[in-house]
This record gives sequence, structure tokens and C-alpha cells, in this order.
Amino acid sequence: MVSLYDRILNESRPLLLDGGTGTELEKRGVDVNHKLWSGIALINQPDTLEKLHYDYYSSGSDAILTATYQLCDANLKDIGVNPESVYSKAVEVSKKAKDAINKEDSGSKPRYIIGSVGPYGASLADGSEYTGKYLPDVDERKLAEFHYGRLKYLLLSDDIDMIGFETFPNFIEIKAVLNQFKSIIEENKLISKSCYLSLSLNDDFNLVDGTLLSDLIKFLVDWKKENCTENIKLACIGANCCKLSQSSRIIKKIAGLLSSEDANDLKIVMYPNSGEVYDGLTKEWYPASDMEDGLHAASLVDNVDLWLNTNKVGILGGCCRTGPSDIFEINEFLNKKYQ
Repeated sequence: MVSLYDRILNESRPLLLDGGTGTELEKRGVDVNHKLWSGIALINQPDTLEKLHYDYYSSGSDAILTATYQLCDANLKDIGVNPESVYSKAVEVSKKAKDAINKEDSGSKPRYIIGSVGPYGASLADGSEYTGKYLPDVDERKLAEFHYGRLKYLLLSDDIDMIGFETFPNFIEIKAVLNQFKSIIEENKLISKSCYLSLSLNDDFNLVDGTLLSDLIKFLVDWKKENCTENIKLACIGANCCKLSQSSRIIKKIAGLLSSEDANDLKIVMYPNSGEVYDGLTKEWYPASDMEDGLHAASLVDNVDLWLNTNKVGILGGCCRTGPSDIFEINEFLNKKYQ
């Protein structure tokens, strides 16, 4: 089977991810009002999570994300469980879902598992992934240490095809986690490991901590040139958990910045929310108050059609409040477009 990195970089049809995990589990009766968010299902209701993974594959997802976004060593130890046992369960339920759908349709197409790595802010369960404003004593060293356990486990797993760094809001943390990614690969002599980086952006389409997107992309392009090898690979840069109405303009801006840097070996990843808006403090969803460019009137799949105008999108899907029906719709659209 072709590697996921090569699949993304060399094929015109973008990789289709899954949709929301935590919000979809809520619809299925899982109480995710917990600091582990969707990760609590690995402990309390793994069968429900496995069925959700299966439903995404069945709806057309080429890849699903493990339910490890809001997990970390410290939070798991705080509730008295061994972190590696939970990371192992996350990979196990993903693999079981993948095996089940492959058995059902005789592996009619390649399917992948992406190891989800959320930011430090997600572990605080206070909405910090949407501000990037961490405590003053959280420096690059501490952030690298925070990511070590979960990231190492996922990188060492033969069942994980790529790492997805999701909703990263802070420039210092991005530097820390990419260098930790490289360090773990080199220390363990791992072969052909890849990742993508998906950002938490503000309404000006810059990183929510205030870092200019142009500066960040220049850093990423330089980091890739200096650090990436056959074994260390960065596939995509983009955004997730963003407003649906802003998704097309985010892609257009990133595509322009990549072009100005001659970064032909970087694609774009995009998976926005359904169109509703999340309040990180109240932990509730509200109808969008804006109608930017009229695109809230358009469905997720209609926005996908706009995204593909740049010919730079390598990974796409849905985030919060999207589900298997949305993925099915996108897959049907892609089937027609790339037949």
C-alpha cells in the first residue's frame, strides 16, 4: 500500500478525513463533559467509539483520527489510569474499525489511521486552544515534555500512518512539538514518519496567539528544508475547528503564502466546523451570528467545491458538529469530480 505521505503529495484527489468525534459521540449518548473530552469514551464506551470510526470509514473516509486529541500523560495519571493503556486502546479501536470495513468490502481502497495530537491548551479544558494564551511559565521545554509520552507512543505504533497535530494555537508550541517529533524519530531510528500541522486561527487568519500566518509559514518551509528527510516528513499545513464561512479564504491565503515561498512539497489541510460557533468557556454551541460572503447558507460540501479551486488541498474533512452524513456527501462529490 502506498504511504499516506506519498498519497497526499502525489495524487490530485485529496484525502478524505472523518468528521467530528466528540460532538458525534455526544449524539450517541456518550457523556464527554470531561477533561478527556472524546478520550473518555476509550475508558467508558469503547464500543461506541469503534462503531463511530467504522461509520466514518463506511461513509467514505480514507482516514480516521484516533480519539487522543485531549489525552496526555498527566491527565490520565490524574484519574488513576496508565497513559499507555489508553493510547493503546485508541489505536486498537481504530484498527478494529478499519479491519471490519476492510473485511466487509475486501479492502476495496486503501484506508489509514492518523494519530491525533492536540495542543497543550486542549489538556487544560478551558478553551486555551482557541487563544494560545498559556501561562507565563509554559516555555518551549515544558511544551516538548508535555507532548513526549503520547507522541512517542503514536510514532512507535505500526498501525499509525501519520501524526495529525490539530488546532495548534501557539508558535512556541509548534516549534516545540515539531522538534520533539524529529527527536523521537531520530532517537528511536524510526522509518518514514510523517505529520501534518493544523492551526487555530483568528478572524484575521493569523495564529490566535498573534503570530502572523506569513511568518509561521516561512518558519515551516525553512524547518522542512532543514529537518525533513526520508524519515521525517511534513505533509500539510492548514486549519481545523474554524468557521465554515472562513474556510475558503483561509485556504486561499495559505495557498498564496505557499506559492510565494515556492513550497510545492506542502499541501493544505482543512476541516472546519459545521457552521455553528463554540464558546470555550460555556462549552456550548451557538448558531453563527455572521453570514460572511453568504457562505453560511452553503453546505459543507459546497464549500469543499470552493476549496479545490486552489489545487493545493491534500487533506479535507469536517470537525465539530459534522458527522458521517457530511462525510458521505463529500465523498459522493469527490467521486463525481475525480471519476
